[in-house]
Amino acid sequence: MTDLHANVSEGMARLSTALITYRQNPHTDARETAVRAVQTLDQLLETGRPAATHWKPPLLVLPPTATGTADEPMRTLESMARRIEAETPGLLAVNIHAGFAFADTPDTGVSFTAVALDGSKAASALDELCRVALQTPIDNPCEEMPIEAAVERLAQYETGPILLVEPSDNIGAGAPGEGVALLKALVAHRIKNAGVIINDPESVRAVFELPPGTRRTLPIGGKSSPLYGGSCELELELLSHSDGRFTLEDRHSHMASMVGSHADMGPCAVVRHDGIVILLTTRPTAPFDLAQWRSQGIAPEGLFAIGVKAAVAHRQAYDRIAHASIYVSTPGPCPSDLRQLPYRHLRRPIRPLDMV
Repeated sequence: MTDLHANVSEGMARLSTALITYRQNPHTDARETAVRAVQTLDQLLETGRPAATHWKPPLLVLPPTATGTADEPMRTLESMARRIEAETPGLLAVNIHAGFAFADTPDTGVSFTAVALDGSKAASALDELCRVALQTPIDNPCEEMPIEAAVERLAQYETGPILLVEPSDNIGAGAPGEGVALLKALVAHRIKNAGVIINDPESVRAVFELPPGTRRTLPIGGKSSPLYGGSCELELELLSHSDGRFTLEDRHSHMASMVGSHADMGPCAVVRHDGIVILLTTRPTAPFDLAQWRSQGIAPEGLFAIGVKAAVAHRQAYDRIAHASIYVSTPGPCPSDLRQLPYRHLRRPIRPLDMV
């Protein structure tokens, strides 16, 4: 069983009898995929028929913001895969691997696999998918605005929550989650009733033993990498602290596929600066479940603006409370513009980085 973001190689496919992959991003189908994998194994054991996994890449690499299954090209490719499965006897599974663009390997990028009793049928299916993948326009639902323009746009809204989404600091993609460019802009524009989550163990330790109501001036975030452009020094009021553990509200969420039913942010502190609530964590924790806020006594639906360090996977939790979403271009290690990355091992040429 593989994550939808797997960078699958020819060798991985050749050495497996049957790869079974998530079909949804956000990953709401982890349990369902496990059931399909077991059912496929049971079918092969019962019939004794040999199966093999066949592989083909379309020479395409997608940033995480372009891998949502509600958007193109993933929407069309997933729909095609299900149709091919239904119409082709002997094909046990057709998998769309969106890949993970922030891994610099020869096999990084989109690939397709077909688990088949008949290799010729698999080859035909994979050829069709590769052709369509290169012809389908890529949606850009997550076009990122300059940070100043994004914060200024908040004035257009009377009600929230308005999500300010930062793909560049996408914790689910491996970013530390400590960028504070958005926080600085919220402070500068005096945005009220906003909430952000910053991973900063040092700041948590500085206030953890203090009583609520204490005021301290601290440099928040931006400490691990020069990519972030430094910390944000603020006078803060300590509201609360906790052990950072919480139970997920959605047991079928993207986060549940990663950690199960419980998450642990490490020791946390909630602080406030001039109408902005800041949840400081010790461990980078992807914003995939609203219990992350509620466990700290904060109702996210009551906030006007919320900073979200993610690309796609937050949608399952946040879209049901959000009045609008604004994708923001901020500094960080996970840029959506893959041309910014110094690939050395990625197979070339590959779209959209090269004309192929």
